[in-house]
Amino acid sequence: MGFSTTVERSPVGESNTIIGVIDSGIWPESQSFNDEGLGPIPEKWKGECRGGTNFTCNRKIIGARSYVDDSARDMTGHGTHVSSIIAGKQVYKASYYGLAEGIARGGVPSARLAVYKVCDAFSCEITDVLTAFDDAISDGVDIISISLGTAPVDIASNPIAIGAFHAIQRGILTVQAAGNDGPSLYSVTSDAPWIFSVAASNTDRKIVNKVLLGDGTIVVGASINAFPSSHEELPLVYGREVTSTCSETEARNCLQRCLNNSLVEEKVVLCDNISNADSVKAAGALGCIFPNYGNNVSDIGPLPVAALNTNDMNFVKTYQNSTKKPKAQIFKSEAINNPDAPLVASFSSRGPSRFISDIIKQLKPVQVSNVDNYSFLHNCLIARKMDPSQSLDAEFAYGSGHIDPQKAKDPGLVCMTYLKQTISRYGATYLKV
Repeated sequence: MGFSTTVERSPVGESNTIIGVIDSGIWPESQSFNDEGLGPIPEKWKGECRGGTNFTCNRKIIGARSYVDDSARDMTGHGTHVSSIIAGKQVYKASYYGLAEGIARGGVPSARLAVYKVCDAFSCEITDVLTAFDDAISDGVDIISISLGTAPVDIASNPIAIGAFHAIQRGILTVQAAGNDGPSLYSVTSDAPWIFSVAASNTDRKIVNKVLLGDGTIVVGASINAFPSSHEELPLVYGREVTSTCSETEARNCLQRCLNNSLVEEKVVLCDNISNADSVKAAGALGCIFPNYGNNVSDIGPLPVAALNTNDMNFVKTYQNSTKKPKAQIFKSEAINNPDAPLVASFSSRGPSRFISDIIKQLKPVQVSNVDNYSFLHNCLIARKMDPSQSLDAEFAYGSGHIDPQKAKDPGLVCMTYLKQTISRYGATYLKV
């Protein structure tokens, strides 16, 4: 984002900012949430710490509520992940088993967090989400972050849009994830004009890993492996070789019921379906190779894995099929410079809105019409335009562009219409709620 550690900050203003995070809770012992150096809790805070069992607040996590069980502790990691991005303290030498070491820090490290746990490992209930909005508003938060969503639905029926509407009436901005259903158009879920939508983008470091084949060929995949598959090449198997019960197609997808442990143990397995990596590990394999399908992100697998592009995947299949004793070795991943950054992640949801045709969630100037005087509530005039040649969906993917945090501190004169003008066009339903 271009926000270096030497940028002048406003400690008083930051530490007086309270961010309500509606998600799956938080892990309070994380280094990102220690309260060292923070002063007293802001006097404007009206909430309380009701974190429940095995949960303690501090001057960083100043409030907690759980609506799904007896503890606000995060058991899935998502709420902790989101909270650290928003307001995580600086953690030096952070890494994944030594991989991609650096400083982990959030956007506003001195801000306070109020946590509202509405999700367990399986679902998030609408009633809990709306209750959390009401509590956050009453507690006195300044901003609400909710990295949750449903399938695209009209804003009159969208609980997050309804909750966010009540928040913005009280001067509280809601920031919501655009969604993870990209790259399809019309997949954005946060299309209410009073919500600040955030897409997902990559960083300037790319994590890759190498696969060495028995013939000496090396192919490069996009995966995060803390350890290699082994210290030597292993037998490489695929298809009918690993089953005695399933068809060729089923076996190639590595369905759990198809894998014969005795044919998979201590081998590297070729699979046509990434979602079955858990089954491969359970069967005793030491590595797994599968197709990338065009994703521009690297993921962590349950065992050493390599996600290969179509050409490399086909090359490995040809090698495996034409070699008497095919072998492969998957190496530990490494971090390299990513010159394409920032680039919208392939999974990030795209606009335009499925229900309101003139909302595409991009930069749009204030409009004055002879028929209807309105504009979008938030016009981001502090963003850098991203390269449309790198994102074919352009504004439908990256919206206003990549935020410029230094200009955000002092954006100059920003013109926008009053909230009531936006309400007159899109929000009449909510005036009766």
